[in-house]
Amino acid sequence: MQCIRCDRPRRKSGGGPFCSVHMVQDWVYRTPQGDEIVDEFAIERAMAGRRVEITTTERTEAVRRLTEQGHSAREIGLRLRISERHVLRYRSRIRWLAEAS
Repeated sequence: MQCIRCDRPRRKSGGGPFCSVHMVQDWVYRTPQGDEIVDEFAIERAMAGRRVEITTTERTEAVRRLTEQGHSAREIGLRLRISERHVLRYRSRIRWLAEAS
Protein backbone atom coordinates (compact mmCIF):
# COMPACT_ATOMS: atom_id res chain seq x y z
CA MET A 1 0.00 0.00 0.00
CA GLN A 2 1.07 3.58 -0.56
CA CYS A 3 1.48 6.57 1.72
CA ILE A 4 -1.57 8.85 1.71
CA ARG A 5 0.71 11.85 1.02
CA CYS A 6 3.04 10.48 -1.67
CA ASP A 7 3.74 7.38 -3.80
CA ARG A 8 6.21 5.77 -1.41
CA PRO A 9 5.25 2.47 0.24
CA ARG A 10 3.81 2.63 3.76
CA ARG A 11 5.92 1.69 6.75
CA LYS A 12 5.44 -1.93 7.71
CA SER A 13 5.33 -1.33 11.46
CA GLY A 14 3.99 1.67 13.31
CA GLY A 15 3.72 4.10 10.42
CA GLY A 16 -0.03 4.17 10.09
CA PRO A 17 -1.09 5.44 6.66
CA PHE A 18 2.29 7.13 6.06
CA CYS A 19 5.70 6.30 4.60
CA SER A 20 8.82 6.68 6.74
CA VAL A 21 9.32 10.30 5.62
CA HIS A 22 5.80 11.52 6.39
CA MET A 23 5.45 9.38 9.52
CA VAL A 24 8.26 11.33 11.16
CA GLN A 25 6.80 14.64 10.04
CA ASP A 26 3.23 13.94 11.12
CA TRP A 27 3.48 11.67 14.14
CA VAL A 28 6.59 12.89 15.93
CA TYR A 29 7.02 16.59 16.54
CA ARG A 30 8.50 19.09 18.97
CA THR A 31 6.45 21.05 21.46
CA PRO A 32 5.89 24.74 20.62
CA GLN A 33 8.68 25.61 23.05
CA GLY A 34 10.95 23.21 21.12
CA ASP A 35 12.14 21.49 24.27
CA GLU A 36 10.58 18.05 23.96
CA ILE A 37 9.72 15.54 21.25
CA VAL A 38 6.13 14.23 21.27
CA ASP A 39 5.28 10.76 19.92
CA GLU A 40 1.72 10.59 18.58
CA PHE A 41 1.72 6.78 18.48
CA ALA A 42 2.56 6.60 22.17
CA ILE A 43 -0.29 9.00 22.95
CA GLU A 44 -2.77 6.95 20.92
CA ARG A 45 -1.66 3.70 22.58
CA ALA A 46 -1.96 5.24 26.04
CA MET A 47 -5.43 6.60 25.22
CA ALA A 48 -6.46 3.08 24.21
CA GLY A 49 -5.39 1.81 27.63
CA ARG A 50 -2.25 -0.04 26.50
CA ARG A 51 0.92 -0.02 28.59
CA VAL A 52 3.39 2.47 27.18
CA GLU A 53 6.08 4.75 28.58
CA ILE A 54 5.09 8.36 27.87
CA THR A 55 6.50 11.68 28.94
CA THR A 56 4.65 14.26 31.02
CA THR A 57 3.96 16.33 27.90
CA GLU A 58 2.50 13.30 26.10
CA ARG A 59 0.40 12.40 29.14
CA THR A 60 -0.92 15.97 29.30
CA GLU A 61 -1.89 15.75 25.63
CA ALA A 62 -3.63 12.40 26.20
CA VAL A 63 -5.61 13.86 29.13
CA ARG A 64 -6.59 16.86 27.00
CA ARG A 65 -7.84 14.66 24.14
CA LEU A 66 -9.74 12.26 26.39
CA THR A 67 -11.33 15.20 28.22
CA GLU A 68 -12.46 16.65 24.88
CA GLN A 69 -14.04 13.27 24.07
CA GLY A 70 -16.11 13.57 27.24
CA HIS A 71 -14.43 10.98 29.46
CA SER A 72 -14.56 11.42 33.23
CA ALA A 73 -11.42 11.89 35.32
CA ARG A 74 -11.86 8.37 36.68
CA GLU A 75 -12.08 6.81 33.20
CA ILE A 76 -9.03 8.76 32.04
CA GLY A 77 -7.09 7.67 35.10
CA LEU A 78 -7.90 4.03 34.44
CA ARG A 79 -6.84 4.29 30.79
CA LEU A 80 -3.58 6.10 31.50
CA ARG A 81 -2.87 4.16 34.71
CA ILE A 82 -2.70 7.28 36.87
CA SER A 83 -4.82 8.44 39.79
CA GLU A 84 -7.94 10.55 39.38
CA ARG A 85 -6.18 13.26 41.38
CA HIS A 86 -3.35 13.38 38.84
CA VAL A 87 -5.88 13.65 36.01
CA LEU A 88 -7.39 16.69 37.73
CA ARG A 89 -3.91 18.18 38.11
CA TYR A 90 -3.23 17.66 34.40
CA ARG A 91 -6.57 19.29 33.57
CA SER A 92 -5.70 22.35 35.66
CA ARG A 93 -2.30 22.52 33.94
CA ILE A 94 -4.05 22.39 30.55
CA ARG A 95 -6.36 25.26 31.57
CA TRP A 96 -3.39 27.26 32.86
CA LEU A 97 -1.45 26.74 29.61
CA ALA A 98 -4.51 27.75 27.57
CA GLU A 99 -4.94 30.95 29.58
CA ALA A 100 -1.23 31.78 29.39
CA SER A 101 -1.13 31.59 25.60
